[in-house]
Amino acid sequence: MTVRATSLPGVAFAGQGVRPEVVLESLRRHGAHPLVPALLDALRAPTLEALDLTDTRVVQPAIYVAGLAAAEARFGPAAEVPLVAGHSLGELAALAYAGVVGAEDGLRLALARGRLCQAVQRKRPGAMAAVVGLEPVAVEWLRRQVVAERPGVLEIAAVNGQRQVVLSGDRASVALAVARVADTAARAVELPIGGAFHSPLMIGALPGWRAALRAATFSPCRTRVVSCVDAEQHDDPADLRELLAKALMLPVRWADTVETVRRLGVCELWDAGPGTVPRAPGRRGHAAAVSAVGGGESLPARESDHLLS
Repeated sequence: MTVRATSLPGVAFAGQGVRPEVVLESLRRHGAHPLVPALLDALRAPTLEALDLTDTRVVQPAIYVAGLAAAEARFGPAAEVPLVAGHSLGELAALAYAGVVGAEDGLRLALARGRLCQAVQRKRPGAMAAVVGLEPVAVEWLRRQVVAERPGVLEIAAVNGQRQVVLSGDRASVALAVARVADTAARAVELPIGGAFHSPLMIGALPGWRAALRAATFSPCRTRVVSCVDAEQHDDPADLRELLAKALMLPVRWADTVETVRRLGVCELWDAGPGTVPRAPGRRGHAAAVSAVGGGESLPARESDHLLS
């Protein structure tokens, strides 16, 4: 198949780990979108300022609404863009924008995901940490040493680039990993997310999440979708439903997703936000796929802005 490069950007959607003030500002900016009052009604909040954006049950649907509203405001129908991709939770907004799920169905799914994940966090608390400055192989070596020293749950939750990897697991294991990174030239930043997303600790949410996905209608795409679960293009609604289910426990392959975007001839991804999608790994002689943003946000300037779930 011949791949033609396009001057139009694809659209990327961010995951959960966005600072509350950034989410709130994005919702304010797009307050005229019909999903914003629907969000407030579903959460029984009188105003945007009343939302507790530190609560997983609230922030997941809020980020879904903010990202989808931003994309629609900038580009209109998804058929106008060459492809979409989402980072972790952002994959749900990507599918809604691509027409795979309806916007209202997507909101119901985001609300269900937030409730289910919050319930798991209460029963099996976890933690996440971004490791900056080590390549994925070095992080895997460190992870295995930590698990050998203190048996527990510690997994690679995301590979965002060649020197930015996210770990997820039980709190003690993540804390030990952060301490071990401190002995190197790299840095580890614990993320303000109360759960171990993309790890086996999320298994308790899977049955309810599958049930919610089965209850939603999945339709053919209006534009190409690249999944961050396997970094491949998909157009089968059944496959996309299954990938959303598996995404709770499988790692985010964002660096590979960006490479797939390049291979499909798309040279730039517009960041719908809120917040930022992790910067793509640049290569000499090649434009980084996430080279510009359009949601009024800048690309992340610090590790703590590279969050997910």
